[in-house]
Amino acid sequence: CPPNSAANGHFLTILRHLLIQDFDMDDDGKPDTLRLAFATPRRWLKDGQIISVRQAPTAFGPVSFSIRSDIGQGQAYAEVDMPRRNQPKKALLRIRLPDGWQAATAKLGEQPVLVDDQGTIVLPASAEHVAIHCTLIKS
Repeated sequence: CPPNSAANGHFLTILRHLLIQDFDMDDDGKPDTLRLAFATPRRWLKDGQIISVRQAPTAFGPVSFSIRSDIGQGQAYAEVDMPRRNQPKKALLRIRLPDGWQAATAKLGEQPVLVDDQGTIVLPASAEHVAIHCTLIKS
């Protein structure tokens, strides 16, 4: 029974996978996909909340990101400092908003990018720093 080191380690692994997932999606034995904030609870981004991760270790090198919701103004913002040691083949960020809200559009700087119905945005894996602005709508 908790507390014990195995339970503590398992809890930390689950917390990490809420925020960061570095997966081998093509089954070649090497991680190739970096997924950020894919499993965060929706209430973590209620109006005015911020999710922030700094220098988290990944298979590609340290990554930092923050997501800030401003649902009252219909906006969400994210910044990502991509890993520099190895570039993932694919990098994705998910903006998981509270029920009843979804990201309608997204821009990387001034460049429009697609955002799917789950709030997933494909990030340029070769970029060092990415700034994202999302316009939100009620769903």
